[in-house]
Amino acid sequence: MALSMPEAVTSPIAEAITALVASTDLGTVASVEPLPASGNNRAFRVETQSRVILVKRYFTHPSDPRNRLDTEFRFTIYADAAAPGSVPRPIARHDAEQLAAYEFIDGAPFCPGEVTAKDVDAAIDFFAALNTPDARRRADGLPMASEAVFSLVEHIQLVDRRLSVLFTVNPEGLGDAAALIRRLVDDWRSLVDRILRLAEDRGLSVDDALKTDHRCVSPSDFGFHNALQRRGGGIVFHDFEYAGWDDPTRMLGDFFAQPAVPVPSDGFAEFLRRCVALFPAAALLDQRAALMRPIYLAKWCCIALGVFVPLTLERRKFANPALDEAKIKKKQIAIAASLHEALRKVSHELH
Repeated sequence: MALSMPEAVTSPIAEAITALVASTDLGTVASVEPLPASGNNRAFRVETQSRVILVKRYFTHPSDPRNRLDTEFRFTIYADAAAPGSVPRPIARHDAEQLAAYEFIDGAPFCPGEVTAKDVDAAIDFFAALNTPDARRRADGLPMASEAVFSLVEHIQLVDRRLSVLFTVNPEGLGDAAALIRRLVDDWRSLVDRILRLAEDRGLSVDDALKTDHRCVSPSDFGFHNALQRRGGGIVFHDFEYAGWDDPTRMLGDFFAQPAVPVPSDGFAEFLRRCVALFPAAALLDQRAALMRPIYLAKWCCIALGVFVPLTLERRKFANPALDEAKIKKKQIAIAASLHEALRKVSHELH
């Protein structure tokens, strides 16, 4: 069957995809179609002689040591065994070209406002399946999640570092973001002082790391922004390039902070109850989760403003060569401002 080459797909990419498919039993490639841009990587709908698959090409950079392909492919194998049908099945990888092939899911993305209590239950079920005793016995080979840390002070330091990176950006390039960053820094300093006082009042060590059996296998960047609704029913979670062993209270913080497809905040208590029950010392995790929630709202403010950092912007442009830089920066400032308001609200309620 002749290769149908869409104009937007360059020949070297198509040749690499053809070589990847040739390593499988899917037959030859019939067509390669670029999919709408994602945040970090490029994705293609590839039709072969036997079926349609998804192929991802992963972003790499000398200053970013993360192996996104290896992390996602290995985690997807683990998740497919622990929760069959909840992730796209992994098919093949081509490390030299930073390509991987997965099952193509015929589904629709979630839109803001669509997430229901039933959907949140499905997310909890998925997380629980990843962390059953039987599943965890097969997880020794998984890496640490990206930026995984296990003490309260280390979580605080993560946000400190992200804020420091924002301060390295040329002020002339920040525009309207500069004033927002200054307000965020002021609120962050006050929040850290409050968290440290509350931790002391509750007898929580800010320096002690979570014990190994309190840690979770986390999808990382977990939420309905990385999920599809199958046409025939059910939810499929995807995008695991940051996944691995992590602090379960960080997973909770991220899940309820990510802004693309917000999860109703009134579901936090039930999500927390069911998730911490999976681990020993649930009361400890419950106390930590309350303190972690504003920390991760602050982190997501920094993530939203990451488009002002050259490396982050370069990654966005890799995923979407047609990216409108001015438009995306304006959009991200609005998202960060909304997250900042949520941070102030949660911080005010913290006691």
